Amino acid sequence: MLLSQAQAGPAHTLPCELRDYPQWHRGRQRYAVWSIPVECPAVLARLQVARELLGDWLHPAYQRQAHITLFVCGFIAPRRQHADDFTAPQLERQSQALAQLRPRAFSLQIGGLDSFASAAFL
Repeated sequence: MLLSQAQAGPAHTLPCELRDYPQWHRGRQRYAVWSIPVECPAVLARLQVARELLGDWLHPAYQRQAHITLFVCGFIAPRRQHADDFTAPQLERQSQALAQLRPRAFSLQIGGLDSFASAAFL
């Protein structure tokens, strides 16, 4: 559900707070994702323009590496206890599968500014 989709978009936005969310973390410290870092100057410039347009709606101290999220894995854990735990054997299987694919270089097209109910993106 995107804000750009007026008919199917969210009825409201969700405030995002800079806090730890202990009920979600459950004492786990690190969250694993597969992502591609964005280092293209043209895309980084577009992100800066988006930050300026959104101004006060963004957290003032929010600084993260620009990236493209490919897959969210879960919280890194020694063994699976919760549905969102991600273990070393899972990482090994995913790493092996990726190595077997031997992906080639590729190009991406980045769309315009849009938002989920909880996060803006390009």
